[in-house]
Amino acid sequence: MKRLLPALALLVLAACGGPDLPEVPPRPDVGEMEPAVRAAIEESYDRLAAEPSIEHFEDYARVAQTYGLTDDAVAVWESLMATSGTNFKRAYLAGRAVLRTDPDRARRHFEAALEIDPSYDALNICMAELLENADEIDRAEKLYRAAAAGDRSGTVPFALGRIAFQRGNYDGALKDLEAARRIVPEHRPLLSLYA
Repeated sequence: MKRLLPALALLVLAACGGPDLPEVPPRPDVGEMEPAVRAAIEESYDRLAAEPSIEHFEDYARVAQTYGLTDDAVAVWESLMATSGTNFKRAYLAGRAVLRTDPDRARRHFEAALEIDPSYDALNICMAELLENADEIDRAEKLYRAAAAGDRSGTVPFALGRIAFQRGNYDGALKDLEAARRIVPEHRPLLSLYA
């Protein structure tokens, strides 16, 4: 019976068609990259091209994103979301990939990820930064506070201090900035405020 279960699972997948997969993207141009980076990208791409699967698409997108092939990574994340559905990882990583170059697009991806899991601290911080830059301070503050317990970088108290300062709450700002200073004593933007 144990030997029949995997075969039965494959038959069910074949009968149901399995998950929808996007087209395999074109091979990336990695000719100018360092040999180790080029090898990592090519290995991941070759695995995807030889055996397209959700796992291989996601692996290739992560590798492409890690090594700066942002357009390739986002194209794969978005293709997967269009054909196989949106999940937290796809939405969050697609947002991270375009955070600096296309904030509106990043925001759409982060909103989708927040609907799935609003408790992920790094997501809350990224979204809060976007909102703060868009002058949506109240919502940004809520997201920063949601991420406060897990923040080990000093980002959250620094941001909360910045928000308190903008609102004219100088005592609150000082309290938050001191908290940031305790976490990261050599935080350059923080030190510039004390100069």
